[in-house]
Amino acid sequence: MSTAPTKILVVEDDPDISKAMAIYAKAKGYEVFVAGNGLHAVDVATKERPQVILLDISLPGMDGRDVFVSLQKAGITQGAVVIFVTARDGQSDRLLGLELGAAEYETKPVHFGLLFKKIAWLLEKKQAESQ
Repeated sequence: MSTAPTKILVVEDDPDISKAMAIYAKAKGYEVFVAGNGLHAVDVATKERPQVILLDISLPGMDGRDVFVSLQKAGITQGAVVIFVTARDGQSDRLLGLELGAAEYETKPVHFGLLFKKIAWLLEKKQAESQ
């Protein structure tokens, strides 16, 4: 019996970074969706219900923290792994991201190998908690 691949949403306004993340995620077997701004991210997440959301903070239109809160209110982040991946590296930014409920807060430039190891570990942990 085959299982559907884990869905991952990459929310990133830099097309080079989002393309690189998407290529890496696909190579790891994820079904990948990409959104270049906050409003599009909310639409895609609502439709696709990804299990993983990689979320930049500095986005055009609607910042990543607002996206996260919107998705929380809609129940979309429940059961999902949300990781902020951003250039904002201040301690107050990190603290706020984690206080909002993100599983991790990674600063750019991010090492994809380490990021996806964390994703796999967080998914395993979530699955174990739900059993």
